[in-house]
Amino acid sequence: MITISTVGVPNTIKKLASHKLQSTLAVRESIVPSAKSDPLDAIMKDCRDYFLETSRRVSFEYTLLAGVNDAVEHAIELADLLHEWGRGYHVNLIPFNPIEGPEYRRPYKKAVLAFSAALESRKITVSVRQTRGLDASAACGQLRNEFQKTPLLAL
Repeated sequence: MITISTVGVPNTIKKLASHKLQSTLAVRESIVPSAKSDPLDAIMKDCRDYFLETSRRVSFEYTLLAGVNDAVEHAIELADLLHEWGRGYHVNLIPFNPIEGPEYRRPYKKAVLAFSAALESRKITVSVRQTRGLDASAACGQLRNEFQKTPLLAL
């Protein structure tokens, strides 16, 4: 079993469902250019259709950014959105791993736990990704940032 991670391109999600792969789907909407062109309601509809066609749960990857989207109020909004959708989902909380460039910060552990508890109190299945490699700048998102600094010809 593999997990396919995507920022949520609606028509691609439909294609994945039709291929009958032994996989689960992880959807991440974040601060990326494609999020502006693919409306959340279209992504959610395709995720619901994916679940109904495959009976495989959809994991929503939610990157927590300190002071941006890590408040309990944000957790309540997320829970409300998922309850509208129905069932067959899971939320994987990912505390932001600092990288050079963006002015985003990693949330305090207390904020992460409060966010998770708010989801759980609303019957949302949730997990918090454990960070490994943070001390060596090798955590999720950090290696990609270093790779992008390397000129293509140097590879």
